[in-house]
Amino acid sequence: MHGNVWTSSADSLRAYASDRILIGRIRFAELLSNFCVRGPRRNRLHITAQTSPYAIYLNPYTAN
Repeated sequence: MHGNVWTSSADSLRAYASDRILIGRIRFAELLSNFCVRGPRRNRLHITAQTSPYAIYLNPYTAN
């Protein structure tokens, strides 16, 4: 998304810029197993964790 890389890392989802700088983290109370980006605007994260599924809407950053 916008040249950024998203990855799951134990208890959080992380977003890295193309220059490998951490630009965001979403923490969870349990270990994550997988995630995907969906929706017509590609702004919804679907996440699976140890005991629960999650869905989060993103507010994408747009540069001027």
